[in-house]
Amino acid sequence: MEDDRGSSSVERKKPKLQRFLGVDEDEVERILKEEQEELLRQKQERSDSLVISDAIRDTSGLCIECVSNVFEVLCENCQEKLCRMCAASLHRSGNRRNHRMKRLSSFPDQDDDQPQKGDKKKGKKEKEDKEEEEEEEKSWYSSSSSSSNKNGKKPDFFDRWFGNSYYGGYERTLNIPLDQLPKLENVCKDQLSERYDPTLDFATRSKYIPLRLEGNERKRLRLLDSTLETLEYDPTLDFATRSKYIPLRLEGNERKRLRLLDSTLETLEYTHRIDSPALIGNPRRTFYQAQDICSLLSCIALGLNHSVGRELLESRSYKDHAAFYASIFELGRRYKIVNPEKMRTNYGKLMYMLQDALTPELNQLLEFSCLAPIKTVYDFLESEGIADMLNDPLMEIATRAIMEDGKKTRQDIQKEVKQKNTAVKHLSETFAKKAKKADEEAVKHALYSIGDNNSFLAFSRDPVNRMIDYLHEYFDPEVPGEARFSLDICEGRDGSRLSHNHARQFHYVHQSLLLWSEIISDMFHLWYLADLDLLNVSVPYVLKETGQGHQRIQPA
Repeated sequence: MEDDRGSSSVERKKPKLQRFLGVDEDEVERILKEEQEELLRQKQERSDSLVISDAIRDTSGLCIECVSNVFEVLCENCQEKLCRMCAASLHRSGNRRNHRMKRLSSFPDQDDDQPQKGDKKKGKKEKEDKEEEEEEEKSWYSSSSSSSNKNGKKPDFFDRWFGNSYYGGYERTLNIPLDQLPKLENVCKDQLSERYDPTLDFATRSKYIPLRLEGNERKRLRLLDSTLETLEYDPTLDFATRSKYIPLRLEGNERKRLRLLDSTLETLEYTHRIDSPALIGNPRRTFYQAQDICSLLSCIALGLNHSVGRELLESRSYKDHAAFYASIFELGRRYKIVNPEKMRTNYGKLMYMLQDALTPELNQLLEFSCLAPIKTVYDFLESEGIADMLNDPLMEIATRAIMEDGKKTRQDIQKEVKQKNTAVKHLSETFAKKAKKADEEAVKHALYSIGDNNSFLAFSRDPVNRMIDYLHEYFDPEVPGEARFSLDICEGRDGSRLSHNHARQFHYVHQSLLLWSEIISDMFHLWYLADLDLLNVSVPYVLKETGQGHQRIQPA
């Protein structure tokens, strides 16, 4: 008995993840099935409570279509009680336009068609009221029919419900109840017959009509227009906005950890087993996910420190190193934003594993979160209290990408390099004194990170802009001129799948180049938002068959 108690106490001291991975697969399947049944039971209880709350709600006096407005009319053909708006919407066209409508003046708790037995006086009174309503309906319908038949048109639902053709739709604009229209007919017949002309409402229109410019004002306008014509707004100079999505450049020790993460992901075959169709809805999928994620965590620890990695293999207490794992995974995500062409397959493995690690089941087993926010230039400068450096005039010189375009001489390039180094030195010395903890090297590191983004734009976006300039320089938008300058294409000729004349093809190419130029300009921003979408815990992915195999589908 003492041995049994001792073994059970030791078993309870083991971490949850070690107990989970230490049992066989059948036991794991049983445990996971119990957890799924408990989740389904809780979900069913919540849905039952919603159904009960809906059943408690009294909808006896409401429109059966919208269940929000009080019903005002009964369709005798459909036998439905509707409000005015729903009745007009449902009976707008088709055969429903000829349905007969009955106005309802009261809304009793019980149905009018079935009075209580034994109450003869009440039944007699209700019968008299019903006959009176029918007579009123006939007289109202006949008046509508006589006015509508003048044009040879059969009176329909709109003539009978929204008034006859004489009113011309004014009851909709004035929102006059239907039972008041006959009274208003004799009182304000002339007023309703006059059509409203909004152009005659000068009191309202004059509030939005500007005064005509005078002679001296026109001179000032021409001066302002000519001045603005010479200015060009460059969104790349808005460093305060751009820096919020520009990641910090990786340092030396961070690059070593990135290479370890990349090589570790290279050895794993995660999605081949986890996203297999055979495991969809199978509790063993969670077991395999935990195995592969723990293998990745253990390999990273062994690569950095053998003794620590060996202890983790035995204890499975990864939560003690939660900050380290979150930081090393952030390195891979940050590096991918700066270098979109790198880590193609391994980045997909990393994001898929992080998606699974953030699920409630695995997060409960790991007992820590692998997610850390991406370090950006703006976050670093704001934490140091020197975010106003982004508005300094020297920022453009300190972060510019120096390129050889064939027009610059060697002396021009050396001059630009010297100007850039001087601006970087001045900014780092000035704002390092104002920072809380950062030194000059840290400030230079932030400036070089913005410079990396400018270099990316110079190599990726500027060639597209040059193609746009060549398009306007060598081709006319409307008339091709010579045959060799014609851009028209024909389906089936030279591999073309479309048929465009010269003008359409010119605008098609121009719009495509403009679109790609705008996308590349905000590439870092788009990568940043895509990272947030993929790791959004509140919007999980769904594994579905897309026609090209089972893929993870997630709203963006």
